[in-house]
Amino acid sequence: MKTKQPAVPAELRAFIDQGHTTFHCGDGDWDLRIEDREDSDFKDDLPPKSIMIAEKGSGDCLFLKTSAGGKTDSRVFVYWHEENRSETFAKSIKALIAASAENEKQAAKQSQAAPPAGSSKSLDKMEKEFFSADGGTRMQARCDFKASKFGLEALPMLRRALASGDVSTVIFAAECIAQLGPDAATCPAGQASQPLAAEQEAAHGDLYTQLRMRGAQVWSYSGYANCYSDCLKALVNLKFEPEFLIEYVQMHVGLSTHDLIHSLKALQSIGTLEARDLAKRAVDFWLPEMNMSEAKKAKAILDSFGAKKQKK
Repeated sequence: MKTKQPAVPAELRAFIDQGHTTFHCGDGDWDLRIEDREDSDFKDDLPPKSIMIAEKGSGDCLFLKTSAGGKTDSRVFVYWHEENRSETFAKSIKALIAASAENEKQAAKQSQAAPPAGSSKSLDKMEKEFFSADGGTRMQARCDFKASKFGLEALPMLRRALASGDVSTVIFAAECIAQLGPDAATCPAGQASQPLAAEQEAAHGDLYTQLRMRGAQVWSYSGYANCYSDCLKALVNLKFEPEFLIEYVQMHVGLSTHDLIHSLKALQSIGTLEARDLAKRAVDFWLPEMNMSEAKKAKAILDSFGAKKQKK
């Protein structure tokens, strides 16, 4: 059983109370997840008395340090699992929140901009940068790609990224595929059968199958299905068959309270009595483990089922 949710700086508490759930950063989005070091998946990686505040589902997390006297350091730190090291990520929570707001604002502007003229050559070059040995090159290429107006022409490249053996690459690919919408599943590139991952050369399937397999995969470094939520969101956006989507959620609804919210949102998008029943049973099961913020979100999603029914 988890201990009481740790106290966090006033700026972060205000950020949460305003309904924010994500830090939008240059290297991608970090989902808020407030947990004591002892209660987190990073117990063996973070310093004593630290507080985890956000994670990406790829084994990295943001955290705060607390002194023996209980004073919280103003700086925000990051733990990089691939390099097994920590460093300063932002000079303060206030600075991180300000940068997040600016990145969100810029992303909104870019999404309204005219799409750049793409070519197979530029996609080939970008794919090489996605898998560059240099972390900075990989990060910049992915940020640039997400900011562009890519379309179905990028799907073959994204499916190759989805087949990667790297968690962050799989999550990146699933996030991008989710933006393509239902046409991604019905176009030739989506219906094509191809290896799901380098270590699974005998396993083939269309895009739906690939997303389901990568979302269900338990990664050796964490013993957890880190890509589930992002692959699930892609399946929802690609209009995966509701009956099969419910089955998929049912198989993974017991992962964690964090992934539970994503499962509930997927069931909410279906909106049937069967989906609501599964959502209710899942919330009843997880409620004792939820913090106040998670419980509030879960109950709001359940209530929305009733609201949808009344409107009909």
